[in-house]
Amino acid sequence: MLKFNYKKVSVANVSFKGAATVFPNPTKNTAHLQLQLQQPETLLITITDMHGRTVYASGFKQYAATNHSIALPLNGI
Repeated sequence: MLKFNYKKVSVANVSFKGAATVFPNPTKNTAHLQLQLQQPETLLITITDMHGRTVYASGFKQYAATNHSIALPLNGI
């Protein structure tokens, strides 16, 4: 789960073997999620607003054990 608002971008509830970062902070249009996976993973990426409502969900996707940079659309959030 990614929590986004104009004051804070963070990664929460991360449960996979690897590392995750979100940048830039702040941003208005697109944020980037950088994943460093140690093994193949099936992940669901969601963005929730400050009220806990889901405003973006990627659907479950398979990611290889490597580095990934994923663009997250933030227009209208």
